[in-house]
Amino acid sequence: MNSFQEKKLRYLFDLLDINNNGYVQLNDFEDIAFKLIDIYNIEEGSKKQTYVAQKCVGFFYELIKVIPAENHRTITADEWCTFFDKALLQNATHETVEEYRDLFFDFLFGIFDENNDGYISREEYHKLFEIYGIGKDHLDEAFDSLDIFKDGRLSKYELINALEVFLTSDNPKDRGNNMFGKIGD
Repeated sequence: MNSFQEKKLRYLFDLLDINNNGYVQLNDFEDIAFKLIDIYNIEEGSKKQTYVAQKCVGFFYELIKVIPAENHRTITADEWCTFFDKALLQNATHETVEEYRDLFFDFLFGIFDENNDGYISREEYHKLFEIYGIGKDHLDEAFDSLDIFKDGRLSKYELINALEVFLTSDNPKDRGNNMFGKIGD
């Protein structure tokens, strides 16, 4: 893993560590669910609330299943980087890359395609930045770079491609590397 790849992985880890305690834990994903419920004004006790909560918590449990962590309830930044280095960079197969890319995709698309139209609109993409506290300075630039069809929305194909680039690329200029904002912002 080169320094740029490590920087990206640590950046993603920090985004998922909502409470900034140095660990990715269940409560980070519960907090994400609460933020989504609040931002989307989801009615308490509704099927949508249950879906969002299950999607967030389920994603955490999927991560815990695949990332070898010393404490099986938390993931450290070092464990995170070591796992992705071994799984996606050193020993990557096409199937392995697809598996982890799809894990992230299913989570992100599942909770941010709020109107279930099969696309992430610019507004829905803005919500992603809001939920994760990502600086909005480069938000439109990031969206536009991901929107390869230039239709003002992100298709599953565009996001899958961007996620794969984000998780595996060692070239800072590759499109997809800024899908979560400028690295280090």
